[in-house]
Amino acid sequence: MIKTSLNLLFILTSFTLFPCFAFAAGPNVEIIGPDDLVSLKPGIKQSIIARCISQGVSLEAHPELTVTIFQLGEVISFDAVLDSEPPRAFHSDIKERSAISQTIDEMISRIFIAPLPAWQSRQPAQAEPDYIPQTRQEIDLPFIATSLIVHNGSIYVSDEKTIYIINDEKAEPWWKTPRNERIFRIYAYQDSIIALVKKMNDLNSFLINQGKTAQHWNIPVIPVGGALASAQISSDSDIPDGINMWSEPRFLEEGPIALPHGTDFLSVTMGDVTQAKQNEETLTFDNKARLRVSSAGEIVWSSSTKISPLPMFIEKEINSDDPPARYYIMPRILVNDAEIITIRNDRGASKIFGNIIRFTGFEILAYSRKGSRFEDRTIVKTPKYYCADIALEDRSLLALIITDNNSFVQFIDL
Repeated sequence: MIKTSLNLLFILTSFTLFPCFAFAAGPNVEIIGPDDLVSLKPGIKQSIIARCISQGVSLEAHPELTVTIFQLGEVISFDAVLDSEPPRAFHSDIKERSAISQTIDEMISRIFIAPLPAWQSRQPAQAEPDYIPQTRQEIDLPFIATSLIVHNGSIYVSDEKTIYIINDEKAEPWWKTPRNERIFRIYAYQDSIIALVKKMNDLNSFLINQGKTAQHWNIPVIPVGGALASAQISSDSDIPDGINMWSEPRFLEEGPIALPHGTDFLSVTMGDVTQAKQNEETLTFDNKARLRVSSAGEIVWSSSTKISPLPMFIEKEINSDDPPARYYIMPRILVNDAEIITIRNDRGASKIFGNIIRFTGFEILAYSRKGSRFEDRTIVKTPKYYCADIALEDRSLLALIITDNNSFVQFIDL
């Protein structure tokens, strides 16, 4: 316990190196409990300030934040109240002091970022983005979107609770989640749409036809190569990040494919990307966030650079003594004329903080086969905003771009 307290104190006090002079008032932190817990107060206060800075949260705009931490027996109660209109509050019971760091992250996400998606990038808005070359049109959306598809000639966009269809450049509600599910990604499948949702801390799926729920699965189900497949994510305390191990996909109908071990199931896409084009390759990310091409279960190529995940996650408790482990959803992968297209969001300095995800810009990359390797080119690059999803429509690439308090669909000529 003494070692844990000392380590936590060192981590928290290290945040004093951050430039926090812009937040003179800071949060009001009260700690009730043993002296060694009370002694952490300066570090906890400084940590909250530093993490708010890293996520673009202005404490000057929210000066009335009160955080109270008190120990009741073996349980530490973490409570936070923001004196806003309406008031916002956060509560968590934690078992170990080492979990305070994780709880601070959750508190910031719930109080300051909600109802936006957790860990959503907070970037300055721009009325008319002119930073994307080779663009021809954009559709403004009055909400923070999560996913985008083109299906049967129509554009569909989702936020956390609703799928919208775009008519005359306006988003019209098409389907809503029945309960408290949060939409992570939508997929086109035959004449229907599949919504991958977060329910509690599990992934579920809905099959939607003509705006109505046709089927519900309490597991992740997505289209792979024209067929529906499911897989389960498992927990393992011996691997980094804890829950990035997917089971071998099980197909609900004919169309099995072999996937290499460590494949990220939710990003699986199929397409012809080799020069020979003899087989349809499988494209996905491995458990180290590297783009991977495989054929018949054998790895053909893996990128040398990692791709940042998106801010949406589920978490599981692996070890009661440790904070819950998280699985973050990876970007979508598309295939167009033998090129692999995906998103690389730039986390900047926030990548050293693990569960703090703050983007400073993005690129949309296209990889093509050059002999025995794949080389990338940049389709779009911007030092601002964040790209949540991509889709193809004829000869155009559609990018779902998130700004400060809304989002828009950008059309890019290929």
